Amino acid sequence: MYGTSKSATNALTRIIATQYGRQGIRAVGVSPSVTINKHNVTAREGRPEDIANLVSFLASDKAGFIIGITIQVDGGLTAHFPTYAEDLAAQAGA
Repeated sequence: MYGTSKSATNALTRIIATQYGRQGIRAVGVSPSVTINKHNVTAREGRPEDIANLVSFLASDKAGFIIGITIQVDGGLTAHFPTYAEDLAAQAGA
């Protein structure tokens, strides 16, 4: 059910952007994820400010050409297999 609802939300973001973009209405999804450090490829855990900073940027005129996408805010978690970050940490300690 999670995957289905996530896909529907992503599709809705694109549909809204397509239907209303010419009217100046932008639709951009923000997809935060778990912030467990051992699965991130960043050197730190995520913070609420990470989400807030993205939303603040997206609400500004600087993001005026960004439309119809969903942006992952997850420290690289969805960019790799979950064990990849653990493998990197193990290699660094070896």
